[in-house]
Formats: sequence, C-alpha cells, structure tokens
Amino acid sequence: MVALAVAATPLSALAEPYVMDRTDVRDMISEDHAHYRIFIHRPKEPAPETGYPVLYLLDGEDSFPVAAQTSERMARFGGDEGYRGVLVVAIGYPPGDSTLRRALPKAGPIKHSLNHYRPSNQYSKNKAYLRDSSN
Repeated sequence: MVALAVAATPLSALAEPYVMDRTDVRDMISEDHAHYRIFIHRPKEPAPETGYPVLYLLDGEDSFPVAAQTSERMARFGGDEGYRGVLVVAIGYPPGDSTLRRALPKAGPIKHSLNHYRPSNQYSKNKAYLRDSSN
C-alpha cells in the first residue's frame, strides 16, 4: 500500500527544490523594455581588496548552474594553485521564455542537422546590456 501511495504522489510533492548557497536571482528590465533574469553566485571566501574576478555568461538558465558549481569545486580543491573563487553573473530570460526560441527565431524546425542554425541578434543585445549595466 505504501508503494502505491508514493507512486500516486506527483514528483513535485516528493522533491525538494534545488538551492545553491550564496546565489541570487533577480529580474530586470532593460531600457528597451526587454526582460532578463540575472543569476549571481558569490564565492564563499570574502572578496579581496581588488574585488572578485567576474565571469559573465549568456543563456543563464543553461550555463549558470554548471559555472557556479564548477567555481565552488575549484575554490575547494584549487587553493593550492591560488584559486579563491569567482563571482559568476549570468544573464537569462524571464520565466516561461525559451532560450532555444530566442536563439533560433527564424530558423524554423531543425530537420536534419544544426546546419540550419541561424543565430539571432540577441547575442549582441545581451553583450551590450551586460557591458552597459556593469558601469
């Protein structure tokens, strides 16, 4: 009976959310009214006098978790090499928006290979937004 009750329970009711320590997520709107989700991960060690080095990433929904956890791992095991951590900042999209839809707005369905890939100008917009917002 217990196994049956567990099988009938939705997975979301059984799982706990995955949370990364020292991580913030903020929603921002640019001057041209584009919506962005900004992911920020701070190292465990206090910032040096010169400040943390910063790693900026695009497609935050995909790239941020891996980069933040890699930074944590490198800080744990790279101390002998002088690695003390990096501030990871990733720009993403608002909830419900598709990274793939933004990357392939005019490509249509991908039929046989990624040779059909035609990047949008979103990369240039994101790069400019990060550059202008960090000053």
